[in-house]
Amino acid sequence: MSVVYLVLTIASLYPNEAAEWTTWTTWSPCSVSCGDGVIDRARTLIPGPGEPQSDNPITMTDKYSCYSGICPVDGKWTRWGSWSECSKACGGGERKRFRSCNNPKPTASGEKCKGLNWEKEDCNKVDCPPTPTNFDMSICNESYFECDSATMCIPIDEQCNELVQCDDGSDEVKCDEVLRVREGGVRYSTADGNGSGKTEILSVVLGFVFLLTLMLILH
Repeated sequence: MSVVYLVLTIASLYPNEAAEWTTWTTWSPCSVSCGDGVIDRARTLIPGPGEPQSDNPITMTDKYSCYSGICPVDGKWTRWGSWSECSKACGGGERKRFRSCNNPKPTASGEKCKGLNWEKEDCNKVDCPPTPTNFDMSICNESYFECDSATMCIPIDEQCNELVQCDDGSDEVKCDEVLRVREGGVRYSTADGNGSGKTEILSVVLGFVFLLTLMLILH
């Protein structure tokens, strides 16, 4: 019995010559809408005359790779940048911050980022100092900072010292850009995220004091 079973099994694996393959099906669409995928086609073995029909017919599949183009990438925002310096030191100004649509950047017809790439908010709402009465503008020479309002001036050393004196607050605006040499010292300013200025003064005088002290010690 085992020999007969083996013969029948081998016969099923090698069909009768009268069996025929169907024609190939048409190629299927690419398996993906973008990027790398697969297309395939198939054909089935039809049993010959007198051969039993099988519930699981022998099928041959032919496959090839396909490419459906670059996949679209939707754009995404970066994190918000730092707030800019407040546009005014008093009387109500505004500050802005920005972001970019490149995290990632939209490509291949991908969706653009929704919303604006900037936002703003109010800042420094405190009232400005009052305008001095009958201020003598003739004193406003090169050693003075003239307020943008053109109604007063202050000593240039007092610009960007974190104390608003101009009646329009212009003496405490854009302090992160201030870089000046004053009275033998270097004065520089930076602004933090909320628009308030932080000022530091490096005085050359301290250098002279240190050098003089060192000379006295050596002698």
